Amino acid sequence: INSNETDENKHQSKITRYTVAKQQEQHNFSKIGICDPLWYENTSTPLHEAAWRGLKDEVQWLLDKFGYRTYHRGLHGWTPLHSASYGGHIEILQLLIDQYDIDPNEDTCDVPPDQPDNSNNTALLYSAMGGHSDLVEFFIERNCNISPINCVSASLSLLACQSGELALVHKLESLNLFSPDSTDFWGFNILHYSSMSNNVELFKYLLNQYQLSIDVKDQYGRTPLHIASWFASSSVVEYIVSIQVSLWHKVMH
Repeated sequence: INSNETDENKHQSKITRYTVAKQQEQHNFSKIGICDPLWYENTSTPLHEAAWRGLKDEVQWLLDKFGYRTYHRGLHGWTPLHSASYGGHIEILQLLIDQYDIDPNEDTCDVPPDQPDNSNNTALLYSAMGGHSDLVEFFIERNCNISPINCVSASLSLLACQSGELALVHKLESLNLFSPDSTDFWGFNILHYSSMSNNVELFKYLLNQYQLSIDVKDQYGRTPLHIASWFASSSVVEYIVSIQVSLWHKVMH
């Protein structure tokens, strides 16, 4: 009996120590605030995360509780505008702009939409990168800067091609904002950028519409085929190879 009591006491002691340890852990856990950026490795704060995911009710609640300035600049210089633009959520952009003095047309604008992040990407450029033509039009209608370039000199036109969205390219063309001669710091042109996506229809359109060389090279000799292979754009690779084989047969005959 004494042996059983001793074992039971040891077991109870272990449970007590475990319970105390868990309570201490929970106490330490509770010290970490909801705004602590360590919780949000990719987007820095709850507002950035909610804006990126398009959670309108959560965005509204966070703004009401903490205000915008709590989250003004997050990881890599992102603002909630960047997050919403990259995620493609126009209703979040409208909420931020309409309620929190972020309208570039107003003298009270405290948080300009043209503010770049650490890579010099603006909310407009992130909208283009994501292929969100409605967001791109949204920013253009609000007189945002339409000629920004990011840290590698990629323009609105190049990032639209990178998105793989032909509808966005057509939208920019209709607004006379598409620049087929755009190149970045490395010498990549619109064919190089469209090769990053796997939309062969976009690639064909750009190639034929603007009469571009399918073997155009950047300053290091890289062609669209190199870029398409690098990004595993199999449909674009197959199309380029078929064109090159066809040209080779014509030369041989």
